[in-house]
Amino acid sequence: MLQVMYFEDLIKLFYSNLKITGVGNLCTEVREKKIKITPPDWLTFAHLKYQGQKLTSSNFPEELNYDHDKALTSMIRLQMHDQNIRNGRSLNINDRLFHYIFVHILSLGANNFAQLLHEDIFMLWAIKNNVLINWPHYIMYHMIKCLDNNMLLPYNILITRIMA
Repeated sequence: MLQVMYFEDLIKLFYSNLKITGVGNLCTEVREKKIKITPPDWLTFAHLKYQGQKLTSSNFPEELNYDHDKALTSMIRLQMHDQNIRNGRSLNINDRLFHYIFVHILSLGANNFAQLLHEDIFMLWAIKNNVLINWPHYIMYHMIKCLDNNMLLPYNILITRIMA
């Protein structure tokens, strides 16, 4: 297992002043040092280009023609089609593995990893349908969502790289 050192107190300080500016920069202050992360900085810190669809948990663009019911139906096991789907165990094996990777690596912070959220289904659908996702934008808004909802604070290793 990959072990990377990070400092929990610094992560908490990073999140304590975290905000997104009107122009889309991630800003915070740690020990009186202001940190501003602009779109080009994401390539340096995380090797992620700031391009693609700016998706968030409440932003499902109409031009993508996303249908939640169709997306979910395409991902669940055949014997589960007539049942009320609420968790990852209902997914077919490929989508179940995909969901596991998404919630444990890309979208950290949830308390109940088995639960299927509308955002999870949308993001899985988007990836499977080759929608170019602006990952830095998603990560920033996911950080704010976790902070606002008292969830686990995600991306500790990324934050450690930013502050190094």
